[in-house]
Amino acid sequence: MRGFGLRQKIALALIAIVIGALGVNLAWNINAQQQRMTAELVEKAYILNEEMMSAWEFVSNNQDLINYDSEGKYEFKRLHCSLVGMSIGNIFNRRTDYVIRFASPSPRNPLNMADAHEVAAFDAFEQDTDLAEFLGFAQYKGSDVFRYIAPMRVDDSCLECHGGHRGETDILGYAKEGMRTGDLYGTVSITMPTKVLKENMNTYIVRETLLAALILIACVGVIYILLTRWVTRPLAKLQTAAGEIAQGRWDGAIDGFRSKDEIYDLASDFVHMSEQLKAVYDTLENQVESRTEALSNANLLLEQQSDILQKVNQRLVEENRFKSDFLSIVSHELRTPLTAIIAFVAQLQKTEELSSPRTDRLLRELNTSSQVLLGKINNFLETARLDAGKAEFSIETVDLGDVVAAVEDMMRPIADNGKVALAIHIDSEVPLLEADPDKLRSMIENLIGNALKFTEEGDEVQVRVSYDAVHETVRIDVEDSGIGISAEDQEAIFERFARGDSPASQKHGGAGLGLSLVKEYTEMHGGEVSLSSTIGQGSAFSVTLPREYRTRREFRQ
Repeated sequence: MRGFGLRQKIALALIAIVIGALGVNLAWNINAQQQRMTAELVEKAYILNEEMMSAWEFVSNNQDLINYDSEGKYEFKRLHCSLVGMSIGNIFNRRTDYVIRFASPSPRNPLNMADAHEVAAFDAFEQDTDLAEFLGFAQYKGSDVFRYIAPMRVDDSCLECHGGHRGETDILGYAKEGMRTGDLYGTVSITMPTKVLKENMNTYIVRETLLAALILIACVGVIYILLTRWVTRPLAKLQTAAGEIAQGRWDGAIDGFRSKDEIYDLASDFVHMSEQLKAVYDTLENQVESRTEALSNANLLLEQQSDILQKVNQRLVEENRFKSDFLSIVSHELRTPLTAIIAFVAQLQKTEELSSPRTDRLLRELNTSSQVLLGKINNFLETARLDAGKAEFSIETVDLGDVVAAVEDMMRPIADNGKVALAIHIDSEVPLLEADPDKLRSMIENLIGNALKFTEEGDEVQVRVSYDAVHETVRIDVEDSGIGISAEDQEAIFERFARGDSPASQKHGGAGLGLSLVKEYTEMHGGEVSLSSTIGQGSAFSVTLPREYRTRREFRQ
């Protein structure tokens, strides 16, 4: 489904702008009118409060005129300031919707008892002596009103009735409170209705909002018409022309632009571009024909080469199978007589009639060379079996100590002949493990044989077998103090026929199969092999095997 066009998007954007502007204008008007109404109510309440306090002060200041006659005789008329204030308030209340009263939490007259709002104001005035007014919107007898409350504090004229000693009787017969100048005595409470003001405010807001809406809609309409005439219609013409070009009609005219503006420049560039595209298209058609013919010839040649490559691959597979069969047969045929030679040498070493220093040395040399040659033949044979997929893998419960001891018996003569110390240590915690005993023995033989081969006379090869109870793995470490392996050679040392490029590596020879077999057999057991080596300081190979047989994937998890 096609999305909104440019005209619809502009219309939606303008509508959103109008709605947003009207919302901002409405919020601003409501806030401004509320502030204005509040200021007007405060001003009125302040004036009423000042008028009430002026009447109170007038009566207080003229008590002598009220209570003394023309002959100077005193006669208390009971026309005191409190009575006058209450009377004026009551008269005002009857004539208007306003409520003006004097209130206190503990008044002398029960009619002046403060309500909850007035008590809150009284407490606020007591806590803050600088507070001059307490105001706000509230509910009063079910109607929305504005309440303004001002403090009444004791001055010198009030001390006659409310000062002196607490408990004394004043001229009105009430017990004096013992107040002092500045003490809070009560409050002037003014309650003003807000219904008319709110109605006027709402009417004003509605009128202003409608006026703003009309102005905004008119402006937006003009903008929309201008955008349609100057932008969207010319772009629609360009879109139509582009559609004509997409269908292969290159001669579509673009006209109707009344003013030379950016859209006109865009249309001119578009016409120029279409002319260039037509020229390129005509040239491209010719190139496509020639390239298609060349591609057809290339595909034909590729098919021929693919047939040749397939035949070559088939031949390589056959040759690889022949190589594996050949290595297997040759290794097997060489292994049988070599095993017999090793047995005969062992018998000759036990014959006392032939015992002599020279004979013993020759027999040791012969036994060592035979063992080394047998190990290489075994590696060739195992590699051939692996390539042919005929390698057997039989998991049994194996005592690693027995396997290491058997390898030690075979490697000890080689170590002695090279005058290299062979130190083997097996931790007592090493348990029985599930493994292929033949593959395990081949791994250890190749690691120790490789270490002995590259260790100089008088140095030592260390073999350590340990157990990690947390991960349930057995670790075999073989360390030598030989020539070491460079960082470049370490990356490929476990690959087949990899022997290293250093002169020392070439000097010691070897087929480069032993470590590749170690890696393959280790992974077949679900383990890992690692190498740490420094040139001139020796090498350390580590094989980690799970105590219980697992695949390599399970071991890594």
